[in-house]
Amino acid sequence: MKEKHGVNIEFRLPILRKLQELAKFSKPILIVRERELTRGGEYVELAFLLLEGTDTSKIVFLWNNKVDISSMVKELLDACNFNFRPYSSEKELLDEVYRLIYYKIIEGNINLHPA
Repeated sequence: MKEKHGVNIEFRLPILRKLQELAKFSKPILIVRERELTRGGEYVELAFLLLEGTDTSKIVFLWNNKVDISSMVKELLDACNFNFRPYSSEKELLDEVYRLIYYKIIEGNINLHPA
């Protein structure tokens, strides 16, 4: 269309559709709350994934412990069995991410606590 009409149209998925597709194919879903400057999109992502019926054992919410999270968010995390981990430095965040990826993907989500 660009050559003929001088118009360039790109097809892009809407953000919610992208999130649906990523959730379908990702083993761990890591949501990071790094700083207060963000507008809380992480909370919307958590709620959306929950409404979509995403297996909450795949979801890990990581937040910088210098950033307060509300009691309501903590309640949602606990009530819906989300995994959540605070961190205090970039190194600690990277260590957490490495460990999560290792056990969820490389080790094939091994069960360390058999019933």
